[in-house]
Amino acid sequence: MSKIKILAICILVLALIYFAVVIFSFNTYQGLVTTFDYYALPHKLLWQNETGKTVKTLWFAIILFSILGVIVSISSIGIFLAKKWARKLWLGTSLILLIIHLLRFAVDLILMLISDIEFRYLVLFIRLAEILIFGFLTIISWRFLRKESVKNLFNN
Repeated sequence: MSKIKILAICILVLALIYFAVVIFSFNTYQGLVTTFDYYALPHKLLWQNETGKTVKTLWFAIILFSILGVIVSISSIGIFLAKKWARKLWLGTSLILLIIHLLRFAVDLILMLISDIEFRYLVLFIRLAEILIFGFLTIISWRFLRKESVKNLFNN
């Protein structure tokens, strides 16, 4: 049973990381708004040109990582309480998260090949680290949570 709780805590840490990304993205957006206010620029300009791309990306990150953070939090609490639905939810969610992070890697790799992005190697390293972490967490989750002895520990 303690291995289940350790897994639940690891999943909760992941949820907290997602919420930290949401806070960072929102703080970055607020910084843009503050800059526009300082220079007395209309807020409608936030959504235009290069700034508009940044703002749209930030809001996409805020929405995506908020949803993922809530789902992952619910999964971790349910696994901690050994609920059957949470085990199934986490198994499905872990696969979806791995796919999302693989897509993030692919998109960033394509952007690096077609444009000149600063810190490209750092971004590539971060995306590879994400894939390794999620791959490892997904494999461990699937191997551990699908064992019959572990399945029997989960109740409705």
